[in-house]
This record gives sequence, C-alpha cells and structure tokens, in this order.
Amino acid sequence: RLHAEFAEVDCVYTVIGMKPNQDYFNVAAGITGYFMKDKLSGALRYEGKFGDGILDNTVYAQLIYRF
Repeated sequence: RLHAEFAEVDCVYTVIGMKPNQDYFNVAAGITGYFMKDKLSGALRYEGKFGDGILDNTVYAQLIYRF
C-alpha cells in the first residue's frame, strides 16, 4: 500500500498493488561493430533485472547496411 497526497490539496489517495515496493539489480551491456568501411554495422545489447521474485532478460540485435 502506498499513501500519497497532492501539495496544497485536501485529498489523500491509496494505491494498492501486488508488489508496490520491489528492489532489484539492473544490468546492461552492449557492443557495436563497424565493417566494410563503415557501410555495415552490427550491435548487440543485453539488459537484465534481478531481484527477489524478479527475473527479466532482454536482448537487442541490430544490423544496418548503408548505401
């Protein structure tokens, strides 16, 4: 439960969710390479979130050809 109110307003509201407070560790790494006199490039990136009850992994891949 999260209780909050707006400044200078007589209104209080409560937000209820399954897990409103979660702590996690966020990791990200990436690499980019250029080939063929910079006409071709490739990139790879990883992002991960780790914590109590949290496991989220994402991989991005990109390939670009310039002409």
